[in-house]
This record gives sequence, structure tokens and C-alpha cells, in this order.
Amino acid sequence: MIKIQPIPAAILKQIPQLLKKKYRDEEGLFLVEGVKCIEETLKHTTHIEYVVIEENFFSQVEDIIDTCKEKNIQLYYSTKSSFSNFTDTITPQPIVAVAKKPQSKPDFSGDVLVLDGIQDPGNIGTILRTAQWFGIQTIVMSNQCADIWSPKVVRSVTGSLFAISFVRTASLIEILQPLRFTHSIFATSLQGSTKLSECVFDKPTVFIMGSEAQGVSSELCELAHNTVFIPSFADNKNTESLNVAIATALCCYQLSLSRK
Repeated sequence: MIKIQPIPAAILKQIPQLLKKKYRDEEGLFLVEGVKCIEETLKHTTHIEYVVIEENFFSQVEDIIDTCKEKNIQLYYSTKSSFSNFTDTITPQPIVAVAKKPQSKPDFSGDVLVLDGIQDPGNIGTILRTAQWFGIQTIVMSNQCADIWSPKVVRSVTGSLFAISFVRTASLIEILQPLRFTHSIFATSLQGSTKLSECVFDKPTVFIMGSEAQGVSSELCELAHNTVFIPSFADNKNTESLNVAIATALCCYQLSLSRK
């Protein structure tokens, strides 16, 4: 029977290191913070290594404790002061887990989202939730994108991390070249040649979404079969463009209309 044990010194040292992408990549681990996120992770994966609970918080997470015991997941307790080192938020959650990154195999037979240098974790999180909502199974990300395993992204989209396959690559072109023969590839651009509402989705589709500052690179625009834009319906010269997460949602919605 698993018992809740005092947190070892090695674990006290390991958890703060997982706030850094380099260490997450080296260890293949990531942090899950808070009751709801840990409950969601326990539903989707058996790869939780251990859970640490604030010493006065046991009665509020009895279901999590029971599930961990059933799944033979190690439980530790620590002081409230320790948790300030376990998170990048101002108000630390009183429970944290460390889990292995799932190994997903990408499926390129259906629709695909490609993210070109999107660096804001908030945008990444919204895009992941949007992709799951509209049934997109595969996301390809350039190495310049924010890390999907960062605590901020994990806090916002825990369930989606296990429902979607991810590919992170140094060369989006290498992945996209073969898809030119099987998919329709659309690059979003303020200077696009076709309105989103006029696009024809008669094949599996790839949408390329660009970075907040630069948009989709010229190389990827040239590789795409078409460039698309979302027209503004207001004469508002103070707004240059849509947020990339909102633009992604509109593209996914328009695509979903053709999939009914």
C-alpha cells in the first residue's frame, strides 16, 4: 500500500528544475499543478511519476490520494513554504505532480495545424484547446514556438495534451513538402489572395498559422497552395490584425463546416 511520505531532498531539487525547458527536455518530464489539472492528467495517462501535497491539504484531495494509491503512484507531502519553489505563479497551488511526456505518433492522414514561431504560451494554450474542440488530431510546431510542456500551457490545456499528437521540428518545410501531394495547404496572411470563406476544402487540409510579430514566413507561404486572409468588417485603423489564436479558431470553424 502506497503511503504519503515526507518529500526527499532529491525531489525538492528536481521540481524547481522542471520550470526550465532545458531540464524538461533532458528528463522527458513536466509539471502538473493544481487539483483540476492533476485530476485530468490522472484520467488520460498512467505516466505520473509522483504527487506532492501540502501537508495540511490532504482532506481536500482525498479522491486524488485514493486514485494514486490505486495506480501505485508515489505520494509525498511537503511544507507550504516549499511550494513557492514549485511554480512560476504568485499564488502556488497546494498540490503538484511530475509526469512523463507522452510519446505520440503523428497522424498526417487528416487535417493538420502548423504553428510557425508562435511564442506566447497563452496563444499556444488557446490553439491547443481549439484544435481539440474541432477534432484536429495533429499539430506541427517549429522549434521557435513556446514549449507546450511549460507550466503555463499545461495549466490551461491539460486534457488536450493527451488528445492531440505533436511534432516539434527544426524544419517545417521538410514535413510539409510530402503533404503537398496529399493535402491542401493554406498559409494565413494579411496579404492573402483568398478570403477564408471562399476556400474549398475538398482534401485533407493544412493551415499554417504564423508568429505574433512576423506572421507566416515567406518560404512557407511559397510552399503553400494558397494564402488566405480573414477580412475585417469594420473600418478600424487601430487594429492591424487578429490575435493568432482567434484567427486559428476561425480557420478551424470554417474548415469544420465542410466536414459535416
